[in-house]
Amino acid sequence: MKYILVVIDNFSRFMMTRPMVNKSAAITARHLESTLDEIKRDFNKGKETTKIITDDGSEFKGEVIALLKERGRGAQRALVGDPASNGPVERSNGKFHHF
Repeated sequence: MKYILVVIDNFSRFMMTRPMVNKSAAITARHLESTLDEIKRDFNKGKETTKIITDDGSEFKGEVIALLKERGRGAQRALVGDPASNGPVERSNGKFHHF
């Protein structure tokens, strides 16, 4: 595994991660879907996640956009060149850079 998908609830700061062999949109969508299903089942009492914030990486396009549209959600893009606009994930990523 070379990449880690990091999903953080901005309200509770609860973090979930998924190891990935690559960061293609197809692989990212598959892992994001399982993560959203787990969040819906175990933490949101059957309710869908209302908002997703991503960076502008290619892994969050294509299949990921299709998945979010299927679930009636869109992705809000963090500002390009401004990691602070997606602060919780960027801070957690700093912890993983040493692997």
